[in-house]
Amino acid sequence: RALFLLWLRVRLDQIEELELLPLGVLHDLYMHCSYADRSDKHDIKKPINTLIQRKLKQHGLVDRCAKLKESNKKPVMLVVLEWFTSSHSIYRTHSLTMESAREHFELVAMAYPNCVDDATLKVFDAFVPIEQSQGLVEQLRQIQQEAEKRDAAVCYMPSVGMFPLTMWLANLRVAPLQLMALGHPATTHSKSIDYVVVEEDYVVVS
Repeated sequence: RALFLLWLRVRLDQIEELELLPLGVLHDLYMHCSYADRSDKHDIKKPINTLIQRKLKQHGLVDRCAKLKESNKKPVMLVVLEWFTSSHSIYRTHSLTMESAREHFELVAMAYPNCVDDATLKVFDAFVPIEQSQGLVEQLRQIQQEAEKRDAAVCYMPSVGMFPLTMWLANLRVAPLQLMALGHPATTHSKSIDYVVVEEDYVVVS
């Protein structure tokens, strides 16, 4: 498996049509490479990103051109969630960080309706369900349009890669500043992710 990661990373983006690959397998490769032993195991995400970016361009999904603005109101942080029910580890590990962010931002969550519950939605100021009946490209378009409508200053993903949606969203700019948390993934290798958010006691300063 480790050798296959090495072989595939220099060949995968030679495939011209993403539809030739099973999306589920591509998603598994993106997420589960984290469990390999190679130090360069995440490099497989580079050709995956190339394939995704090519497909986004074909569908007319381009980076949102917006700059951070001065305002007396709290800026909007759009939080795109994967699993975020009260029984899930992402809620337990990341909810306090987001509750603290509400001191400085208006937090607007977007997620599939079955991936949140009444307890977890209390973390946010507003919730916008992502339309599951639509295809992946239209879901991305919905997220970007919501970011434009609310003039989102920040897009934050507490996890990336558990769902194909975030794997694709990590390659599309919907806000001037785009952040993710550690976990899945260790890195996206994407130019559309600007910073990784960690707790103060995570980084040791000597």
